Amino acid sequence: MKAYLSRLAELHKEAEEIYGKPYDDAMKRLSGGACRTYPERSEPSATMSLFYFTFGQRYASESHPKGGHPDGWFTIEAESWAKARNAMIDICGSKWAAQYDDENPPDIKTFPRGELRKLTVE
Repeated sequence: MKAYLSRLAELHKEAEEIYGKPYDDAMKRLSGGACRTYPERSEPSATMSLFYFTFGQRYASESHPKGGHPDGWFTIEAESWAKARNAMIDICGSKWAAQYDDENPPDIKTFPRGELRKLTVE
């Protein structure tokens, strides 16, 4: 398991450095194409975009260290999908579930608490 996780981390980093979009190609190679991948991302622009991060159901009954809850999301304003994701990892580690963007934002009906926290990545 340790070797698998180490190789997975290497592939994630390699994909992010080459393509600017973590997981896509690395996960396709690792899973033999069976893994869900993220939508294609364009090169980072000079403008900032909004990205949203949701949390797993375990935080309905267990306290999240940064205030996350499965009925809400954190918003991160960043230049790219990868920069927002890296910022979320810096903030919450692996204690979150999914990443969304402006094209596919989280639905308020599914996440009734809405935005729990907003951050900007320089």
